Amino acid sequence: MTKPTIKRSNPSTDRQIATNVAQGFGSLVSWGYPRNWTASPTVINEAFEQQGLEISVEPLSDQHCISVACGALKKFQDNGVRYRAEVSSKTDEEITVTIQQQEGDRKTSWTPVEVLTWNIELGDFTDAPETLCGQAVIKNTHFKKQNYQPMEFSRYVMSPVIKQSHAIKLQDISGLYYVIETYLPYLAKVRVATDSLNVRFRNRALVADNENQQEMAQVAEDSLMDRIEEVQDTLKKWESKSKVRKTSQDALNAELEAIKDECSILCEALGFATDTITQAIKSAEDTAKKLVEEKDENVSSDTDIINLWKSLLNDDTLLVENGDEKVYSMTISDVVQAGINKSTTKNYYFNDGQIHARALAELGCFGIVQSDEIVIQTI
Repeated sequence: MTKPTIKRSNPSTDRQIATNVAQGFGSLVSWGYPRNWTASPTVINEAFEQQGLEISVEPLSDQHCISVACGALKKFQDNGVRYRAEVSSKTDEEITVTIQQQEGDRKTSWTPVEVLTWNIELGDFTDAPETLCGQAVIKNTHFKKQNYQPMEFSRYVMSPVIKQSHAIKLQDISGLYYVIETYLPYLAKVRVATDSLNVRFRNRALVADNENQQEMAQVAEDSLMDRIEEVQDTLKKWESKSKVRKTSQDALNAELEAIKDECSILCEALGFATDTITQAIKSAEDTAKKLVEEKDENVSSDTDIINLWKSLLNDDTLLVENGDEKVYSMTISDVVQAGINKSTTKNYYFNDGQIHARALAELGCFGIVQSDEIVIQTI
């Protein structure tokens, strides 16, 4: 019996396919954690430094640690009584936590039973806890100050580390990124570092076939366009502002430059057309420049309104003063007499972005119309 044969019309095509498969086409990257995973900032830094990866992991902020500590106690019970802990106030010097006890079975009835104060300079609570819930707040806070857990590690360590490889997040699949072939040696170092931390780093190599190329090229385009849309959302917010701060301008321009760089790198690796993206970037740059110029021209008119409000916020209109908090009250007729246009003495003009809201914000205040009076409060 004669064995069947397959005649190749173009042997070079087969060699190209084999070469592409051998070369690969980048990887899909993700990571996960075993149960109850934790790691200290020092251990995390050492793990990445040993692989020549420069990162700087700092202890988590006091506010974050205390908020997480309180959040873990939503269903805390002691002898059948339910308690909860909430951050009730924060200043530059201290953070206050209030422990509340539920009254009977009424889910909306809570009574404060204890207050704990965190001294920011000291870096610790200054009160001895009187309740088991208070003890738990202190214990949880100290634990968070010393340990990163999965949420923080993903947000503050892995996301920035992966972005260094110009990774593209797959929007329709949570926690999955695509990284082009060029950065696989970098990912190999990341994997060694994460393995030493007992983080499950997964790096799934893709073959260089047409389907993968088309799909990842589309993912890259979508990712870049999503970032441009976020820039456009920022520009819309600029429209309602009286002046665009220099820091905001610098941040937006830096993001547009980063998108350009990303587009160049990904386009070279994946071979997609950049006309639409380039045009969208150019449009955003033009809009930003135009808005900044317009706001600069309008500063003088807003300055007049700011000065009017500044003259109205005086001892005669001061109603309440408690430290840095102040409340002013004045009649609409007084405001009109001072020079404010009566047609703008409606609540609409005190909403975010409107003329009086902009002026008062410059003075560190916000206002609201109540009947025939305007009440101004410090922010």
